Amino acid sequence: MQTIIRSARQDAIETNKPRFQFWFADEPQFAGYELRGRIAHMLKCYRAHPERYQVSKLSTHDYAICMRGSDVVARIGI
Repeated sequence: MQTIIRSARQDAIETNKPRFQFWFADEPQFAGYELRGRIAHMLKCYRAHPERYQVSKLSTHDYAICMRGSDVVARIGI
């Protein structure tokens, strides 16, 4: 099942927008770029389950996601 919204229009403007990366706070050398649609979908899913995840906005275009009961921190940012 495809959950990322993609279109020709979105793909055309993707190059003019900031590129977001996903990484784990303790392993920043393994950061990887993701499509903006996938990042938006991930943040929406994390925020939809506050009983499992804690999403913190650290600054503009910079988020930290913590899974409740774990000390692992995922980061999304530029």
